[in-house]
Amino acid sequence: MSFFHSVEFYIILAVIAAAIVAFSARPSARGPVEEYLVAGDLSDSPTDTPKIEVYCPDSGGIELWRYGVDGLTDTGALSLAITKKGNDLMIEERLTPGRGALLPPQQAYFRVKYMPPGRYHVRYNSQRTGLFAAFPLHITPGLRTSRELGR
Repeated sequence: MSFFHSVEFYIILAVIAAAIVAFSARPSARGPVEEYLVAGDLSDSPTDTPKIEVYCPDSGGIELWRYGVDGLTDTGALSLAITKKGNDLMIEERLTPGRGALLPPQQAYFRVKYMPPGRYHVRYNSQRTGLFAAFPLHITPGLRTSRELGR
């Protein structure tokens, strides 16, 4: 009984408590960082509202549409730089306006074949326009979701 009132007992208890706190505060393992660059297919947009729409086909991966892209010419291009770190997806829009007369608002279609099923935290950012969206995405066959881009 006297052991429970000794200094050694309280030192051992403090060491165990510190180990528990250190273990619980440890960051989660995110795995390797993967980066992809995906080119978009451009066409006339059915809407002027800047938004993105994500669809998860049965064949796997994701299909992404970006609507209301302004500032493009017939020689312009739009691509996505996708950084996957664990369950975090950072999608950076890269717009090359091109030369010549401006086109009406465009839509871009992207197919990302290498995205495994799972739950992701998505952050879509267009630095050139200052628009962004953040949302959760659960990649399952048949899922379709859309988000308007805001400032």
